Amino acid sequence: MKANKYFFFVLVISFACNSSMDIEGPISAPLELIPEKKFINILYQMQVLEGARTGTTVLGDSILLRNYYGHLYQRMEVTTEQVRNSFSFYHSNPKQMSQYYQWIIDSLRQDVYELNGPRE
Repeated sequence: MKANKYFFFVLVISFACNSSMDIEGPISAPLELIPEKKFINILYQMQVLEGARTGTTVLGDSILLRNYYGHLYQRMEVTTEQVRNSFSFYHSNPKQMSQYYQWIIDSLRQDVYELNGPRE
């Protein structure tokens, strides 16, 4: 069930990005661009957070979702501005972003498979 939720969320985001980015086209790389692999890892972690969220908190926790994002950015040693600028840059290439999201979906599916697999 959660895998379907992840897939649907990523699919909606992909379509939204594709339609808006086709009009604007590629943009220039920001000065502090997050490297591709690190950016994909950040996107993956964001999808995990979004999948666990209920309203403005995560799994009914009293800690706000934005605090989880703040901790993620701190752990990954990036700023909110870097994430926003890198997000805009990478999303200006819809075909490449489609590939990134496919990798993320595959990783989430693998996680679900491993979590639901037999326990030793």
